[in-house]
Amino acid sequence: MNTLRKELNFRDLGNIHTKTGRKIKKGFFYRSSGLNQFSSQDLEKIRKIGLKKIIDLRSKEEREKHPDPDLGVPIICFDAYRAKYMDDIDFSFNGMLSLGEKGLQQKALRLKYYENMPFGNPYLKKVMELIQEDELPLLFHCASGKDRTGLMAMVILGLFEVEPEKMLEDYLQTNDYRRAIIDQVFLESASLLKEYPELNGPLMETCGVKSEMGLAMIASILNQYGSFDHYYEQEFGIDIKIRERLIERYTEL
Repeated sequence: MNTLRKELNFRDLGNIHTKTGRKIKKGFFYRSSGLNQFSSQDLEKIRKIGLKKIIDLRSKEEREKHPDPDLGVPIICFDAYRAKYMDDIDFSFNGMLSLGEKGLQQKALRLKYYENMPFGNPYLKKVMELIQEDELPLLFHCASGKDRTGLMAMVILGLFEVEPEKMLEDYLQTNDYRRAIIDQVFLESASLLKEYPELNGPLMETCGVKSEMGLAMIASILNQYGSFDHYYEQEFGIDIKIRERLIERYTEL
C-alpha cells in the first residue's frame, strides 16, 4: 500500500514495536485521512485489503458534506468527541489563528479538548470491542487523519504495550506524510507569519500535528489512572488477562 499518495496519510500500524520486543502484526489496523479524498485507483487498492469495518470519526456535518465512498464495507460513524465547551472552540482556519487574549483562550480550550478525548469516549470503546471480537482488519479515519485518528491510533498502540514514545512517534509521523501540504500552507502564509511569528504554532495545528497535543493526551491518561493497565481496565473493561490474549493474537516476534 506504499503506492498511495503520501498526503492521504494512509498507513498500517503493523511493525511498530512493543516494550517487550514484539511488534504489531501487519494487515489489521489501518489509519487514513477522509476517504472522499481518495481516487478511484486508490480506493481499488483499499478494497483489496479485505476490510471488515470502517470507522468514520468525522462530525455529521463533515460526513454530509463529504460522504465516504461505498467500499462494500460496514461504516461505523462517530462524532469523535463532543464536550460541553466544544461550541466555544473555533476550529476554522481563522479561529485557529486568533491573536491576543482570544488566541490564548482558544489554545487552552483546544488543549483541554485533547486532554479529555481519551475518557468516556464511545468511539474508543467501540474499537476496543471490535478488536476483542476479531472484527478486523479495520480502517479508521477523520478528515485529515491526524488528530482524532491520531488519538485512536495511540489507544490501539497502547493496548498492545507500545511505549508512549513510540505512540508519539506514530502521531508525529503525520507531519512526514503531509509535508507537501504543510510546506504549501506555510509558504502561502509567509507574509502573515513575518508579521505575527507567534502564529507558527497554531498554523502548524491546522495542517499538521504538534507533540504538545499528543503528549497532553498521553499525560492525561497517566494522570487520571496512573498506568495504562488501569486505563484499559477502567475505561473498557480490558484486564491484564484479556490484554495478554490480544497481544498474543495481534503481535509477533
